[in-house]
Amino acid sequence: MDRLKQLLKDLCGLVGVSGREKAVREFITNRLQDINDVEYFVDNSGNIIANKKGKKTGKKLMVDAHMDEVGFIVTFIEDNGLIRFANVGGIETETLLCKTVFFKNAVGVIGMKPIHLTEGSEKDSLPKLDDLFIDVGAKTKEEALACVTLGEVGTFKSEFCDFGDGLFMCRAIDDRVGCAVLLRLLEEESEYDFTATFTVQEELGCKGAATAAFSVNPEVAIILEGTTAGDILDVSENKKVCKIGCGTAVSFMDRVSIYDRELYELAFKQGVICQPKAYVSGGNNSGSIAAAGNGAKILALSLPTRYLHSANTIGSYSDVESLYKLTKAMITAINE
Repeated sequence: MDRLKQLLKDLCGLVGVSGREKAVREFITNRLQDINDVEYFVDNSGNIIANKKGKKTGKKLMVDAHMDEVGFIVTFIEDNGLIRFANVGGIETETLLCKTVFFKNAVGVIGMKPIHLTEGSEKDSLPKLDDLFIDVGAKTKEEALACVTLGEVGTFKSEFCDFGDGLFMCRAIDDRVGCAVLLRLLEEESEYDFTATFTVQEELGCKGAATAAFSVNPEVAIILEGTTAGDILDVSENKKVCKIGCGTAVSFMDRVSIYDRELYELAFKQGVICQPKAYVSGGNNSGSIAAAGNGAKILALSLPTRYLHSANTIGSYSDVESLYKLTKAMITAINE
């Protein structure tokens, strides 16, 4: 588990906003070079496709995790040096207010009109994305352009840290946790062959998974993800989705995919603590993978997290261990 924790921490420390996954890709490929029974290549989209040689050959099995994270892209710079931006991926506007963000050569704060200067209906409503800006301390447009450029991406500035009883917090846990688990599985001996895919641009429509799956053409695919846990105040039991500390969330359906029932039931027979993702919401690479090539049976295994796609997403180490153990068990069980 110590190795898995370190991989997760290292991966969450890298910037890999959708379409700009280079740092994450280089981290992973540098480690794949040292694994004797893995052969890999990087395709034209930027996906890593790694073939793991197991003790036995079985079904054509693909295990997927996406490398990208949500973030921001610079769209305009005002004469006073304030930066207008758009979201890259799904970020709720209310999570942005006064958050620290960073670019390659600048740190900034997301700002808005001071509350005491708002009038009428402004006081009673959340600001829109167009009302927000990033302040990097520049006084002029020229000063801002010395720090950032149009089309440059940035993301939340947050440090990986432990807190509470076995919990951790950082940005980009979705889906660096999947990458960490998948990389750890590639480092170890495997009972059966499988193909690992580390894919790009999941947050922008699951584009990388479509091309990776077309290349692999799997019979069965396991998708590793982060998902929303609603185990907080004022959420009714039927909408909690899943709870942190209760193991991997196993999906039966989301807004994009309905998962293979036999695979879903098989997951609960592996002797690993897990729970249903008990709500139909969200989506992930599963839909793209299921529709590529000859099609594939799919299963999504997700880490329950609070405050997904924010500066401070929270997860549980026991759930990370569950995700790792269940994925490993399923690779064998699917073949046997």
